[in-house]
Amino acid sequence: MIPRLPPLRLSGAFVLRDGLLQQRSIAVCEGRLAVGPYPAVDLSGYYVLPGIVDAQSRSSGRDSTFTISMMASGVTTAYVGVSWGWTREHARPDVATAAVAQIATFNRSCPLDLRIQLRCDPLMAHHEAALLDLVQTPEIGQVVFTNGAARAALLRDGDPDQFAKWSAERGRTVEHMSFLLDRMLMNAHSVPRHLCKLAERFDSLGIVYGSTEDDCVETREHRSMIGARLCMDPPGIGIARAARAVGDAVFIGAARALAGTAAGQGWSAIELIQHKGCDALVSNGDPAALCKAVFRLVEHSGMDLAQVWRLVSEHPARVLRLPDRGMIAPGKRADLVVVNARSRQIEATICDGRLGYVTGEAADRFRDARLVPALAAE
Repeated sequence: MIPRLPPLRLSGAFVLRDGLLQQRSIAVCEGRLAVGPYPAVDLSGYYVLPGIVDAQSRSSGRDSTFTISMMASGVTTAYVGVSWGWTREHARPDVATAAVAQIATFNRSCPLDLRIQLRCDPLMAHHEAALLDLVQTPEIGQVVFTNGAARAALLRDGDPDQFAKWSAERGRTVEHMSFLLDRMLMNAHSVPRHLCKLAERFDSLGIVYGSTEDDCVETREHRSMIGARLCMDPPGIGIARAARAVGDAVFIGAARALAGTAAGQGWSAIELIQHKGCDALVSNGDPAALCKAVFRLVEHSGMDLAQVWRLVSEHPARVLRLPDRGMIAPGKRADLVVVNARSRQIEATICDGRLGYVTGEAADRFRDARLVPALAAE
């Protein structure tokens, strides 16, 4: 584990505090943000922003390459996706349970705060007892209900070629996937009761839950009615608007904000954000897209950096019930991103008071301050 930084003060930068970019200092001490006359690191010419909370990273999250990639992209809290379903081998309950245990073990030595997003197919009702036991794992902080069967049935009945491709992508033959689909659909009558039992357990454990891959507005409304108040990466603007209409949180992929109008959907993620129809951005496995999307929104949405950055920090932290992060204020967890104001490149990431990533001129600034032994020795 990387040691924590000694008490120090980041000065000269524009710091996002109280909703505004202000040229003032912020201190880091014992893993927390603080105030005090500590030795300073001059970060003139930089932005110091809250660490990014990525609610859907879609990665195995069990190796150093993943950790470096996330920290180089400013991510300090990441929800790693683990599937609990039937379409892929790695989604089998025994495989998923092992993956959860491995991530929990890896997290103990990882400077990045890794949490688990369990991607749960409601048709797996016959494994209810095992799932109810698994979600007691502390690292599981989020569950999203998937809807793979609806898409699979639609493809099988209406587009056999696409169904064959979809099956092959999941390592299945058409015949095997069709067999599995029919077997899963036999559980449909058990789903309403199963979802209610899951919701009751999630509520008792304080787990945030929602849905993804909603095939229509009605599906999203039904999920909302049982307490699944997070609408993750909706495929259409109607589903996103339906979620917002009842006060549910809407998270969309950063790539959509970069692409402008979603391919084949005819709706603009930027417009949705402008009209306050989106609460947060997620990486969907491309962490670098988060910062890029932020600055694209600054250029094209009419919103300033302080407003847009909340979509990757304060807003997801609030929805995911992480009150100790997402904002820069004394007492909060020391999760910070240092961005070169000229190049808009991330040059340093501090996770829980640990300098997890540093490069470029920012590395020179920390080295010149002679406060970080590993850098001072170079």
